Amino acid sequence: RRRTIQIRYNEDNGIVPRTIIKEVHDIGQQLQGAKKEGLKRLKSVLDPKEVPLMIMELEEKMRQAALELEFEQAARIRDQIKELKKLWKK
Repeated sequence: RRRTIQIRYNEDNGIVPRTIIKEVHDIGQQLQGAKKEGLKRLKSVLDPKEVPLMIMELEEKMRQAALELEFEQAARIRDQIKELKKLWKK
């Protein structure tokens, strides 16, 4: 039923359905170089006592981004959290 209505609407309005073509980005490649350099600088500046609070704030931002369906942003934040945890365990 819906399909019939959609087809009729498209014909009445001269719309030709087309597949969405969108470039897929590899989040890992985007963050590779800048992420490592930034985290090294961050380690030299931050007090180790502040890191758990910072991670908690980032986790909240990640959840909020996911709720807003901003999955790429949530994934970037997730990667930042992983790097922070890895960096401070060393």
